[in-house]
Amino acid sequence: MRTGGRANPPRGVGSEGCRFQARMFRRSIFNSDPRPTLWAVIDEAALLRIPPELSGQLEYLIEMSHQPNIGVQVLPLSRGLHGETGQLVIMDFQPPDPTTVYLEVMAQELYLEKPREITYYQHVYDRLQAAALPVEESRELISGLLAR
Repeated sequence: MRTGGRANPPRGVGSEGCRFQARMFRRSIFNSDPRPTLWAVIDEAALLRIPPELSGQLEYLIEMSHQPNIGVQVLPLSRGLHGETGQLVIMDFQPPDPTTVYLEVMAQELYLEKPREITYYQHVYDRLQAAALPVEESRELISGLLAR
């Protein structure tokens, strides 16, 4: 979930241009019909690294969290370190397509489809979500970061 300001198109062509187009396409999906569900758990440390000139990112997270198909939870620093994984995305598709786990670790992108791997990462996600603040409290925390 990036604002238009953060996702400005790069000059020239190449892989950066392709990534920009992919980001804009993914963003448009949340306004399509039927709307997919997105539930994000974001580490507070990641939010603290957003510089003031990109505060629109925080505003955008708050705005998107009010959508009926989008939930945003913050995993606060006060609940300890949670370095179990880098970026973790669990994608549930309509049958016959399998559930897929996408991991972004270091410089690699991994797609996992084995049932044992799916179950493991579903448990990881469940623990992260249980440790995170509820949606409304997450909005309040993000709003507090905007006020600083």
